[in-house]
Amino acid sequence: CWPTEAMARTLLAVILLALGFAVLFAPAALLRHVAPPGGGVELAGLSGTVWRGHADLVIGGRSAGRLAWRLAPVTILQGALGYHLALTGPGQDLSAALAIRPTRMGMTVDGAADSAFVNQWLGAYDIILSGRLTFE
Repeated sequence: CWPTEAMARTLLAVILLALGFAVLFAPAALLRHVAPPGGGVELAGLSGTVWRGHADLVIGGRSAGRLAWRLAPVTILQGALGYHLALTGPGQDLSAALAIRPTRMGMTVDGAADSAFVNQWLGAYDIILSGRLTFE
């Protein structure tokens, strides 16, 4: 026996509601798959959701600090998926605005970092900086 039209509408509403909740509460652990494998970037200790959460950022096997993110809903009206990012830890306090569009991605960075923070990755290329770096 085929379901009635009312039953079909109710079933569709339940399915759409379940999908909505799955997207709304998508765990931050899904972000582990954003960085390509073997690319040297890792998110460890993921917590929260894909919309708001935090993790330890590891680049090239070295800790870069605590990365926190939260969705910037207004960017959706601009045709982008936007996030506010913050990277904090010993020697750095950086914030960024990230906008992801279908054909491009853009990011602005603000804050400061000690040269020792940056040198841990630049040293492999015989580049050594001194002082404090300021981003605006």
